[in-house]
Amino acid sequence: MIERGQQSIGMRNAQVVIPTLPAEAGLSASTSYAQQLEIILQRLEGLETVIEGKADANKIKTLIQYSDELIRIQADQIALVGSVTFLDVWRDQTGQSTGELDPSMTLIRGGVIQTGIIKGNGYGPTSGIAINLDDDIIVAGGYESPKLLYADGDLTITGTLTASSIIIKDVVIQGLFGDPTLEDIYGEVTDASAHLLASGNVHNLSLGQVNGDLDDIDNGSTYKKSTASQNTGGTRAYNSLDSAYDYIRALSTDKIVISGSTPSTGVIFDQLGLRAYDSGSPTLVLNTGSGGGTFSGDVVTSGQLLSTGQTLVGGQWGAVVGVATGSGIRGLLGTSVNGPGVVGYSDNREGGYFKSDDNSHAGLLCSNTGGGPALEIEQGDIVKSKTTTCLVELWNVVDGLSVGNFYYEFREI
Repeated sequence: MIERGQQSIGMRNAQVVIPTLPAEAGLSASTSYAQQLEIILQRLEGLETVIEGKADANKIKTLIQYSDELIRIQADQIALVGSVTFLDVWRDQTGQSTGELDPSMTLIRGGVIQTGIIKGNGYGPTSGIAINLDDDIIVAGGYESPKLLYADGDLTITGTLTASSIIIKDVVIQGLFGDPTLEDIYGEVTDASAHLLASGNVHNLSLGQVNGDLDDIDNGSTYKKSTASQNTGGTRAYNSLDSAYDYIRALSTDKIVISGSTPSTGVIFDQLGLRAYDSGSPTLVLNTGSGGGTFSGDVVTSGQLLSTGQTLVGGQWGAVVGVATGSGIRGLLGTSVNGPGVVGYSDNREGGYFKSDDNSHAGLLCSNTGGGPALEIEQGDIVKSKTTTCLVELWNVVDGLSVGNFYYEFREI
């Protein structure tokens, strides 16, 4: 509430006190306008008429009345020539006039109104406008919580400030980054706009100059954060692949663990060894335990086929053994275009041993379709073990028919 004589207090004080304006003398600020009008009408009664002019019998055109406290002037138009001064008369505590004039006055002259306070008829706690011209106070929106308050050189606005004209650029915004002016803020906004449109590291900042680290950045749509384990795994993978994405590291056999069923077609490595399958049938088996292996196809090599082990077959030990179990299949077959079909070597036993359990087939069959010898012995003796069945079958070279079987023997020369 605005009362007489209260000092103006700015908005920066810890306890905000709304600056006030003086009330009318003789009328309380809580008195309604209807009550104020009733009081004024009561005062007009009983005035002594000094001048009265009538336009007709029932209508007063002009009227001047006075009493000890009031002068009434009534007319359609009132013209005051010269300066008009309005002074309030002080009253004592009983409300009686003391006859002394309040130095606060209102002066009206051509083009000028000089007074102390101007306020609207609707001025009250929550609405209306009042201006204290002597104390530099402007209140809009009521005196309890004004929407606009100017006092002690400070302007406080509750709501939105909209300006369609130019605001002086040297206005200072206190409390914001060193009290910048609007011109400073304009320059910063201009620089910020240029930076937004610029690409790259326009300030040449290093990570050491940034407050924080990359862990403060959230995941994006095209990039994700990595953990320490992922970084370690990436380094290991990088060291295991070459530029062609081929694996260049060794596999540790004691760290390979395979789980799963045998594939219908494919290859599997596990604790049993290496196995290859085609439509559910094994085509290659290398056993981990026995070291043995089976092949369903041919073993083709451009080098030597060397065997350091030995196998017992038919009472004889051999490094390379050919065993045939099917009808019409030879135990060992060697063919060559321009060299021996089979070469067997041993430093303390026979270089080759051939045996057949079929009465109609030889243990060793030699053939040369090129016209050369079918069997050639370069060095050493021909040794035949002593047995009762030493037969030689002879053929007629003319008609190609068998001549018959003949006994033979070796005698010492």
